[in-house]
Amino acid sequence: MADLDLQNFLIEYINPTFYNAVNISIKRQGRNKPYYFSAYLDYKQYVGDNLTMKANVYEVIGGRNILTPLRFEYTLCYFLTHDSFAGKMFGEQLPSNVTCPFAPGIVEIKQVMLHTENLPPVTFQIFTYSSLSVKICIEVECLYVNERILLAKTYMNVKMKLTNRHLNNKKQ
Repeated sequence: MADLDLQNFLIEYINPTFYNAVNISIKRQGRNKPYYFSAYLDYKQYVGDNLTMKANVYEVIGGRNILTPLRFEYTLCYFLTHDSFAGKMFGEQLPSNVTCPFAPGIVEIKQVMLHTENLPPVTFQIFTYSSLSVKICIEVECLYVNERILLAKTYMNVKMKLTNRHLNNKKQ
């Protein structure tokens, strides 16, 4: 099991021919409380399976981002309906009036809880030093028919929580 500590969320690029306005935030209400995702998106076109989301996970060492083997690529509707972790988490909590594909206009998503306690097991051996604490960067790029429309980055610390199974293995 891992514990996430979000450090920074940045939107690096927005294509103005595709969006009228974009505001995305990830916030925590207090220490040891869950993170909440909120978004205000004003689309100029229909989006659904014509929008591809690509995510790359980087390990941050000495201020440099080193690409890890963790990479994902989904169309938007497939992500919301078939992804077993993040897509399911978002898809189940979206308001009933928000369905995929999204019509042009305003889509407002408020206070979607990010369930980090149910993270799928990730082996820390994919990182350079296989340590119990690692700083990572998740870069998400959205492409609309192969044209970049959004680039966002999230920096966070990931700490491995030792379970009884780990402790029993260390005693032996």
